[in-house]
Amino acid sequence: MKRLILVGGGHAHVEVLRQFAERPLPGLELALVSPHQHAAYSGMLPGWIAGRYQADDCRVDLQPLASRASARFLHDRVVGLNVDAGMLFCARNPHLPFDLISIDTGSRPPTWDTPGAEEHALAVKPIEAFMARWDQLFRAAQDGQAPRIVTIVGTGAAGLEVATAMQQRLAHAGVAPSFRVVGAAPELLPGHAASVRERYGRLLARRGIDRRLGIPVARVTADALQLADESWLESDLTVWVTGAGAPMWPRACGLATDAQGFIRVNACLQSITSPRIFAAGDVASLEPAARPKSGVYAVRAGPHLALNLQRVLRDEAPVPWLPQSQALALLSAGAGYAMASRGTWSAEGRWVWWWKNWIDRRWIHRYRLN
Repeated sequence: MKRLILVGGGHAHVEVLRQFAERPLPGLELALVSPHQHAAYSGMLPGWIAGRYQADDCRVDLQPLASRASARFLHDRVVGLNVDAGMLFCARNPHLPFDLISIDTGSRPPTWDTPGAEEHALAVKPIEAFMARWDQLFRAAQDGQAPRIVTIVGTGAAGLEVATAMQQRLAHAGVAPSFRVVGAAPELLPGHAASVRERYGRLLARRGIDRRLGIPVARVTADALQLADESWLESDLTVWVTGAGAPMWPRACGLATDAQGFIRVNACLQSITSPRIFAAGDVASLEPAARPKSGVYAVRAGPHLALNLQRVLRDEAPVPWLPQSQALALLSAGAGYAMASRGTWSAEGRWVWWWKNWIDRRWIHRYRLN
């Protein structure tokens, strides 16, 4: 009997469960540990914010998916790991022995790095907590308690998608607060082609969304932000959509991590600390060439992660994976409109939204059991 524990219900692990359901291994004890029963698909979150989707349209129920793979589903969170002893420690299940462990817990915006952000900003992750809070805020806005000024901290793809989706949803409810996006980078969409940066800049201007670029946020209060240049901005609702932050427990447990705390893995998706540990998605830092923290790469890691877990469990050597250096990005710009970019190419329009919608719904459908 061999024991494999999957930690986290991220985009890569749902594919691992699907493949283990289709190709079960005799003599395997499989478990999934997750603090959430549902895995929300981040690519559909802006569409849900904008009112395009229902909550169940954009999330996977992990419990039936685990059952189909003959895996125990443990509604729990990890608190520690002893690699040498092959033991995982969780809040409700203090001692879980393993032969192999795979980690796909994703990431969250690092609110802990900015004074006041933990207490006063609404972080977009964990997605489940964000969805519950946004529901409350939207209902309050409908009841006449809308914020006057909304600030989105983060000018990458996720920040701009959230800003345009929130503005559109509130506008449809007859509410029109002022919106702004704030970011430390000197330009919108850092890492994307100039053409799509220009497209999104024009769209923000058309929609009256202000921007403050090139100045980090230094402090957050209940009704304002202080920037690094010591200026203050009023903000009734501050939404934190900055870059990815790593969980603290992998480094604390002795796993090798990069400077940001993400688990260092080789091309086989194995931790450089131990071949018994695998990691994929945002929580992993692929060597020698790390990829952006994007759901696209987490999704594409899934089949290869499943393959290598199966190979190692059969006492075969894992095989390396070389993900593409560039990926197609489909960015929501409010419900019914989206932008596409890859390399220097970009496009926009309603047809891009329908293309994105088709891809997203097809992905979710793969993991639905009804």
